[in-house]
Amino acid sequence: MRRLTVFGVLAVGLAALGVAHGQPVRERASELREVIRSLTPYPEKVRKAVIVIASDPKLAGKLFDAAKDGRGDEVTLALKDQPKDVQEAGQLLAKNPEVLEVMIAHKALLQGVAAAVDKLGPEKVKEMIEEFKKQDAKTLEAVEVWARRLTNNKLAMQQYLAAIDSFHESQPDAPLEDYGYGLTINANKVAGVYALPPGALTLYVLLHSEMFTELSDELVELWLTTDSNDDFSHVMYGLYETARYVYPPAFFEPDGRPERLKEAAQLRKQLGELKKGEPPTLEERIAYFKEHVAEYPNLAKLTPVDPSTVKPTREGESPAKPRVKRKIRTVARAESSNFTAAPPPRPVAASAAKQLPNREVPEEVKAVQPTEEQMIRRAALAQQYQLAQQQMLLQQQQNAAAAGATLPAPYAYPPYYSAYNPQVARLPYAPITSTYLHRPVGGIGRRGGIGR
Repeated sequence: MRRLTVFGVLAVGLAALGVAHGQPVRERASELREVIRSLTPYPEKVRKAVIVIASDPKLAGKLFDAAKDGRGDEVTLALKDQPKDVQEAGQLLAKNPEVLEVMIAHKALLQGVAAAVDKLGPEKVKEMIEEFKKQDAKTLEAVEVWARRLTNNKLAMQQYLAAIDSFHESQPDAPLEDYGYGLTINANKVAGVYALPPGALTLYVLLHSEMFTELSDELVELWLTTDSNDDFSHVMYGLYETARYVYPPAFFEPDGRPERLKEAAQLRKQLGELKKGEPPTLEERIAYFKEHVAEYPNLAKLTPVDPSTVKPTREGESPAKPRVKRKIRTVARAESSNFTAAPPPRPVAASAAKQLPNREVPEEVKAVQPTEEQMIRRAALAQQYQLAQQQMLLQQQQNAAAAGATLPAPYAYPPYYSAYNPQVARLPYAPITSTYLHRPVGGIGRRGGIGR
């Protein structure tokens, strides 16, 4: 049975709401539910503050302008004539500028939240949030599983640290920072896993599987064996949605999967270089695979897929996961040498790989509860990623409609257009022009600690 993903429904929901390109909001309860769903990962007080401020986008802009420069007096001035609940909400969000940053970058969210509260009423919104929170129990279970896998697989942990350093272009002598990516290490060198890797980092790792091979394989296994309901799951479903037209289910069998992931990344980049970063059509991707698969010995062993036999995914749904064997829990040691980074995450003139910090891999890994700061940052990352993808999808749909066409089902997940660019940009963050989502949790130079 196909499952309807939160992010898939939100894509449909925002489109139906008409929140892109300045269109008026249509107050349809089914879509409004999904707009509210995007707020669920935030702490309760932050959710309430967003709902209060959502009705006044101009005020949100003033608060962000004042907060980003640390001008507390201007925050107070902007809220001076507002009701008490608005003042309290504004002061709270001004202390968490990454939330305001996402709100300002995606005014569609503001419109959707305001419409939801107006249409459904505060009590119904609260009831919906409680319902969604219950659904997140499976995500918490997946965090426990992820911590156990990293405990055993030190090589994957080493590559996890390297991926974070590579994504942020850390210098060799830079201290390890917590960016809200679900992992932190305390002074006793104990790693705390408080969330699954965010969607943007997950996409970056998998598109560079030739560099982060063991980590990529563990991410695939995590997705296959758990049922999380977040941006990590959205990325994995999206990659699979396009891959299943090219690779048979046997691609995901655990035996030899790391090597296949590595070769798939290399083939994808080879196509990316040919297309100069432009997204190929599904037909071009299938044809390129058939033409060049013999160059990749592990992929060449697979039985080719007949695309005509693949059942298209209906809009807003996810394909059923491939049924494959479970991977035996890997016990792998970290490599002793320094790790070399993948190409920089931003396009540059010279893309030579560089040396990353030589991190000491922690011996102990455990699942922990996030601190409030970590929870807010992780939620903001998920919401930013999610809404950026919906903007991209709506733009693609608009372009297709203008050309008198429709997007084929494999392109229901827009971020994977970037998969063909050999230098994968920080595409999920494109609408963000400042740096709050890229700063360490708690501020520059301050390390995050293991959660409570």
